[in-house]
This record gives sequence, C-alpha cells and structure tokens, in this order.
Amino acid sequence: MFINKVLGTQELPSRAQYYMRTFLYLSMIISFLASLSSTFYVLFSIDQIGFALTAVCTSIMLATQLIFDYPSGSLGDWIGQRWVLAIAFIFYGLSFLFLISAHTFVDFAFIAIINGFGNAQSSGAFSTWVDNNYRVAVGDADPERKIYGFSTSRVNSLNNFALAASFMVGGTIATLISRRIVFTIQFGLTIIIIFLLLAYLRDIKIDEDTPIEPSELKTSRVSNYFKYLKGGAQFLFSSKAAFLFLIGNAVYNVTWMIWGGLILFPLYFGYTGTDALAGLLRTTLFLAGIPLSFYIATLNKRISNERLPIFLFLSTIFFFPSFIILTLLMPPANEFNLLGIALTFFLLWSIVGTVFSMAQTLQQRIMIDLVPSEFRNSVYSLMPTIFSLIGIPVVPLAGIIIENYGLHAGILTAGIVCVIGSILISFGMYFKKKPELEPVKTFIPDVQAIAYES
Repeated sequence: MFINKVLGTQELPSRAQYYMRTFLYLSMIISFLASLSSTFYVLFSIDQIGFALTAVCTSIMLATQLIFDYPSGSLGDWIGQRWVLAIAFIFYGLSFLFLISAHTFVDFAFIAIINGFGNAQSSGAFSTWVDNNYRVAVGDADPERKIYGFSTSRVNSLNNFALAASFMVGGTIATLISRRIVFTIQFGLTIIIIFLLLAYLRDIKIDEDTPIEPSELKTSRVSNYFKYLKGGAQFLFSSKAAFLFLIGNAVYNVTWMIWGGLILFPLYFGYTGTDALAGLLRTTLFLAGIPLSFYIATLNKRISNERLPIFLFLSTIFFFPSFIILTLLMPPANEFNLLGIALTFFLLWSIVGTVFSMAQTLQQRIMIDLVPSEFRNSVYSLMPTIFSLIGIPVVPLAGIIIENYGLHAGILTAGIVCVIGSILISFGMYFKKKPELEPVKTFIPDVQAIAYES
C-alpha cells in the first residue's frame, strides 16, 4: 500500500501499519476541523474584548483544564480514551455554537470554561491510543523506535495538507462572509467527528496473537479508577529523570501557549491586514514546509535521542531573538507589508521546519518508552495539568506585557520560558539512563478505545 511506504511502515506487522494509517487519517480530519478558525480566533477575541481580557480568558480555560485534566486522563485509562474524546468533542461543538453570538467578556469567559473542559478530556488521549497500540502491535520489529519517529514525523508532514486547506478555506469564508459563519461550519463538523472517533478508534484486540501475558491481561481488566488516578502521579515522582523531563515539557509548552495564543496570529494579521491573506500566508507556509519535513523525518532516523537538548537550545537561540529583532525594526501595523511577510515566512519555515521539528520527534520517541502503558493517559494528562498551573499566572502576565510594551516584549517573555523548559528537559535527559525497552504491562480492552492529542 502506497500510504505504508510514505509512512515508512512496510516492514512492520500489519496491525502496526493499520494504527499508523488510522492515526494519519483521523489527524488530518480533526486538524481540518480545529484549524478552520484558528487564524483569526484570537483576533476575533482581541477585537471584541482586547489583549488583556483575552489573556484572562486563556487563564480561565487553563484553570478549568487544570481542575479536570488529570482526573479525565485517569478516566481515559479506566474506561477508554474513545469515550472521553467523545465527551471532549461534544464540548468543543458547544464552544463553536456559543462563539456564533459571543460579544462580551462574560461570553468569552464561558466559552473558555467549555473549551477548558473539552481540553481536559482530550489531552493526551490520541497520543495514548497511538503509543499503546503501537507498542503492542509492533512487538520487537522497532526496538529503537526509529520507525515510529519517522512515521509520526511523516504524519505531521502530511497533516500539513489538511491544515493548509483549512487555513485557506476558513480565511476565505471569514473574509467573504463572516467569521461567525466559520464557527457555524465548525459546529456541524464536530458532530461528524464524534461519530468517526467512536467508529474507528478502537484498541487492539486482546487475543492469542497479542504479546500480553495472562497475568497482565487480568490486570488490564481491573476497573479501578483510583488505581489509575494514583499511578500517574506516582510515576511523576518515580525518578529524577521522569520528574524533570515531564515538568520540563510542561514549562516548555507554556511557551507555545504564549506564542500561539497571543503572538503568532497578531503577527500574521499585522503583516497581511486581512483574514484571507493571513490564511493564505499560513497555507503557503505549511505547504512549503512539507518537503522540508519529509527530509527531516528521514534525517531523524540517524539522530540519537540523547541529542534532544542540542536541538532544544538551537531552536530557542535562533527563533526568539530573530522575531524580537523583526518586530522591533518592523512593528506589525495590520496592513500589507511584503517584507514583513517574507521575513516571517522565512523564519518560521527555516527554524520550525528543522530544529523544532527534530526536537518534537525526539521527544515523542523518548515518551513512548519512558511512560508505562498502564498509566499513559494519566501521565499525558498530568503534563497539561502542570502546564496549566504554570500558565495561569504566566499567560495573563504576558498579555499585560504585550499590551503595555509591545509584541517584542511578549516574544522575549516566551523565550525566557522556553529556555527554562529546555534546561529542565536537559537535566531530565542527564539523569535518564540509557533506555531499555520494557514489556507492555497492561492494556485497555477492545471496548475501550481512544483518540486525540495539540
């Protein structure tokens, strides 16, 4: 099959190939849905209630996610990721429905609560499904997870087609008709997504062909929610490596909440001046990144996991100072600026498409074996919980800084957070011994399935 060749999974067992294909197809569909309004969602909020209150709404969303995230992850380990994802997309649908008529801070705060609850349900679920099923289905065929890293990198690359189409379609509809019409379309598509998740995202069947011992099979059927709730937290404190690596990832991700939530889209709009042109810029950027990311996926096979700190620091050093200089010399003015567009395009394409992409893939390769399958969803949801704890005070602070000192000051704030996260991850790698693959300890029965990551 052609798609197996593209994903580099030809040599894997057929079931492993199936899960990677399903991962690709569902990722593209969900990305198209989620990204239709992503170019102007933040701008829509800023236009209605301003930078500072938009940042406050982001913190409200994070606070809601903080409360429900870890319990929801444990719930996913207990009853199956498919069901918590269905709940998540019900709430996403409601958020799009309420956005259609949102005008005031109260409206956006309520929507933030709904999105926070949806994020709590969905966080880590898709990754849990892919990682757990891959570990079982692949057996000993990919001992160093290099095929896994290559395949997931290719999935991210192909996913750019869906993102590019979504940016273009959403931006065009918003410009020609209205932003609220796009929210209406997203509400309808969310309903379709729910049925797709329930129909196709099922776990590997536990049968005589599955490499799980009878004692482990018994453990996987124990319906003990509190066991999962406790297990994820215990793993966090199980070693210096686990603690520092996971905390570092949480801090690192706060960077991208600041960047994506407060900086990136005002930057797009600031140099283009319209939703349609901002969407066109994002579309072109993602399409241009596909050949580069294909090459990076191939190169990734030759890179050891221990190189992760190098790529983290390279990306930080090149990325944030470049955008600080750009916004100082050429402040975004919400009007067409060809030079600003060209420089933004080049910096995002060259840095994000190379060192950032490499770092992301290496992190995924480490996580698949660092975290035990039994508590994977709990751990993957614990990280956003920690992320929310950090982000709740930091994101509003960044919003206030941007409103008072400009976009470049916000970029500096994001860069400082990124450096701290990279240092913690690097210490986690330092304390981490050379990884040794462990057998899958437990697995979720077929009636309990899975779904979506961000």
